[in-house]
Amino acid sequence: MSSEDESSFVCSAVSSWSSWDIEDKACSDWASRTWSFLKRNIPGTYKIGQLAHALLEKMTTICEDMHSASPDECNPSSLMDAPLVSVADVLQQQTSVRSSLQHICSASAAALPSQSDALPTRTMILVCLLTYHKDGYLCLQDTTGSIRCEILPSDPRELDGIILLVDWNVIISLSRVGNCNSSATNVLHEPIAPHVEVTSKIVLVPHDRPSRPSNHDLTSVSDQTPFFIHPQQGPLKRPRPPLHIIGYVTAISPMFHQPGATFFFVEMSSSPEGECSPSSPHHR
Repeated sequence: MSSEDESSFVCSAVSSWSSWDIEDKACSDWASRTWSFLKRNIPGTYKIGQLAHALLEKMTTICEDMHSASPDECNPSSLMDAPLVSVADVLQQQTSVRSSLQHICSASAAALPSQSDALPTRTMILVCLLTYHKDGYLCLQDTTGSIRCEILPSDPRELDGIILLVDWNVIISLSRVGNCNSSATNVLHEPIAPHVEVTSKIVLVPHDRPSRPSNHDLTSVSDQTPFFIHPQQGPLKRPRPPLHIIGYVTAISPMFHQPGATFFFVEMSSSPEGECSPSSPHHR
């Protein structure tokens, strides 16, 4: 990545952030920190220039939306000053915390009353890859490591893309150690590996999917739906060559492991707004 690309990003950042009456030096410093962080932590197969400009656009859009809703509540400098964190930084958390870009951008965030049933809020921004771990669960990943995550709904079109977490929780569980016969007051607890609950995210750079297969065995979801509903009456009861089914993947399940089989379920539709066909298992 050339220095011209970085200079172009710095100029764009100064132009975007300065509209919020933020000093040019603070804007250029943010751009340089952000560029260095992305270059260091995002896998090299992704274009840093494209990612950096997408991040700048989404963050300023969040400020604009918040300012439109509540002009007095928007504090863009707080969002710009929030540190970018790596997956390794998240893994080092010792307590459960919550992070929200809207909360960070709020001028009155520090004055918000704490709730006993709410997680403490930490100021941090995570940009990372959303992908599948080799053991079959969804995870967030960068060059520093990976962490298990839970995302609902899970949109398969976002897999292997770079995402910005907008609202998310880091959950730390406690494991019990020591003598199981000990009294409750003598049993020690220590944190185990955390996981992330993602309630809101933005795709910054989607993954480039390979083109659809081109051969005479292509068939649509609507053509195959009757065979899924009544397999005993359709050709699935007899041996047949594999088919490539075209459709919109609307949902995907976690990976299931059973003796002799590893599989997941996929829900598909003939159109983005159409009814979904019954889910069918896909084996790995």
